Amino acid sequence: MERWTYFSLGKALDFDNGRLFGEETVEDRSSEYPPTTLKPQDFSLHLTPEEASALLGPPIFTHEARDGLLPENTIVVYEKAVLLFRDGRLIGMDTQVRPPSLPTLPSW
Repeated sequence: MERWTYFSLGKALDFDNGRLFGEETVEDRSSEYPPTTLKPQDFSLHLTPEEASALLGPPIFTHEARDGLLPENTIVVYEKAVLLFRDGRLIGMDTQVRPPSLPTLPSW
């Protein structure tokens, strides 16, 4: 399942295996997130971490998440997207990535 949010249209579209099955009205939060050039067809369930890096550039951060009840997942953060992999296969992603910001340090 995938959800693609189009703030300029005020809609979130839900897909199941690439087929549209739902639509929801959303408030415009585009000022919080930069626009993306990524499209649903850029990704597939067979996308590997290596192919994702070829598409998105080198990862900024990678984390192996393990929970006693769930299989091991790998979270990979790119500049334009956050991808979730299990057993080397894409199982989730988010393109609503906010640019990193550094905390403001007090001036002495």
